[in-house]
Parts: sequence; C-alpha cells; structure tokens
Amino acid sequence: MRIHFIRLISALVFICWCSCDSPSERTKSDEKYESSILSFNDSIVCMHKNGLEYFKYQIKSKPPSRVVSLTHTAVSMIKALDQLDCVKGITDANYIKDNSTQLKINSKEIIEIGKNGTIDFESILMLDPQLIIVNSFTPMDQIRKIKELGIEYLFFDEHLESHPLGKLDWLELLGKVFNRERMATLMKDSLKKEYMQLLAKPTKNRPVVFAGQYYNGTWFVPSSNSEFASFVTDANAEYFLSEEQATKSIKLSKEEVLMASDSIDIWRVLVHSNDPITLESISSMNNEYALLKNKIKRIIYCNTSNTSIFEKGILEPHIILKDLNCAFHNPELCDSLHYYQVLQ
Repeated sequence: MRIHFIRLISALVFICWCSCDSPSERTKSDEKYESSILSFNDSIVCMHKNGLEYFKYQIKSKPPSRVVSLTHTAVSMIKALDQLDCVKGITDANYIKDNSTQLKINSKEIIEIGKNGTIDFESILMLDPQLIIVNSFTPMDQIRKIKELGIEYLFFDEHLESHPLGKLDWLELLGKVFNRERMATLMKDSLKKEYMQLLAKPTKNRPVVFAGQYYNGTWFVPSSNSEFASFVTDANAEYFLSEEQATKSIKLSKEEVLMASDSIDIWRVLVHSNDPITLESISSMNNEYALLKNKIKRIIYCNTSNTSIFEKGILEPHIILKDLNCAFHNPELCDSLHYYQVLQ
C-alpha cells in the first residue's frame, strides 16, 4: 500500500519435468523454507520456474572428478562437501575470498577460464571437464557452445530462491551429483535447525527496512519475494515493499524513494570498498545517498570487498540472520557482527 500510494502521488505531481517428486507434495509449513525450483529423486533432477520445467539432469552412477564452475556459490558448496579437488576451472578468480580455493588458484590446480562474462573455451577443452556448472546468467551462446562440445552441464540457480533455507536444497543437489548425499543432508538439517532457533519473537514494534542501490538515475530495490526480504521478515521487521508481489528487482525513481523515506527506519546498503565505511563515505557516493542518509535513523551495510556474503554466506544463513536480528533490534550491542555493520 505504501509504495502504491507514493506512486499515485508521484503521478499527480508529474501531471500538474517429468518423473521427479512434485514440490506440491510438501507440507504447507515446510514449503516456505524449501526450494521453489528444485525437485529430484535418486536418478533425475528437475528444475522448475513459474510452474514449467526448464532443465533436467540425469544423476550419474560415477560422480564427476573434473568440474568447471561458472558460479562461485557452487564452488563454496562443493568445498563444503570436501570435493574441492574436483574443481579444475572457475571464472573471475579475483573475486574468490576462500583461502583454500585461492591457494589452488595460485598453484594452478584451479585455472581461471574466463572473467567478466567471457569464457575461453580453449582453456576449458584443455581441462577436459566431465561437468560444467552454469546458471541462468550464462549467455545462451555459451550454453550452445558447451552443447556442441558434448560436455555435460548443470544449471545451478540458487540465486532464484526467495528464502535462504531454500538455497540449502542446492547443497543436497550437489550431494547427489558428487555422491555425498548423506553429508549434504546432515549439513542442511543442521543449518536449518540453527536458523530456525534464531527466528525473532514477534513484537509490536517492527522497524521498516529499505534495501536499495542507486544507479544512473534509478533506485534498484529487491522485491518482496527476494532472499533479503525473507531475512527481514524472519528478523521480525517489515520490508519496505512487503505488498509488492514482484519476482524481480523493482525500479523506483528518486522522487518515490524520498517521498517514502519518512516511513523508513533502516536502510541496508551494499558497498564494495577497500576504505573504511562511514556515514560520510556513504554520503559521498552520490547525492541521492546523501539525501536519504539525512532522513534515515539507521544504516546497516555489508562491504562485499572484505566479506564473502555472496560466496560463503549461502552456507551461513544463520549468521546473516543473527547479524540482522541485532542490527534491527539491538544496534547498541552489535560489536561483533560478521557480514553486516551498523552506522547511526
């Protein structure tokens, strides 16, 4: 209702597969915390989007020993399953923060086969991979080339999940692929238990949380069906766009955000900087940040330059939730947060 009202006011101002187990078999209480995309049995993995199957993968009896991954989150999960030795190639090696993976990169045990969206297929052929892990961001021409070369590939689309616990089903998927199913299931169940124990108790005073990045004249804001919106709800706060039922990020004008800023208590911002983050440094990023900073009571930030939230965070949803619980409700006690820090 909030943003619908803001948009109305702004307008007035401008005028003057298959055989897999069906996800529907889950109980309603569990559905929220499970994958909305994956379904699988002992031999086949199916991936669904908007009710339609878009990919199917046949589980092999012999797990792959030579893998190229175009996504870092898959590498993190493969490492968690003690199968990092199977990874022979990755993209954008400079963004990898895990020490053991970096050591393998430095010793050439893992080769960078591309960066910034491009792939060197000659390097891939030299690695002779049995499996390439791709995702929905992988350009179709690259997918076609992989098919032409006759290399098996697997979509790894955990980023499409709307809840952090849903992403853990992708750990189970890799457990099946690498014959580490029991290990993956035990790890998933343990992480889910830790997360559920941290769910905030309902309170009347729920802060309104805004998450947005300003770029080239537009605010890009995660939808209410995003992973971060789920974190906000589970931390007993109210997400700014809770009534917007979009599946993709929402674009807002600077006028819309400023007009709604009086109802916002907390702003979550992502930054990538090697310098210390302060209120002044955020203000200096652009004029819109400076304007919003002056209206918001509290800012929480994640510096992706020195945290691995997009790499290791997928396996630490409980730590992210713990950070947000503290930042939302007890900021004065937040001295040792892991992924997020508080400015106020």
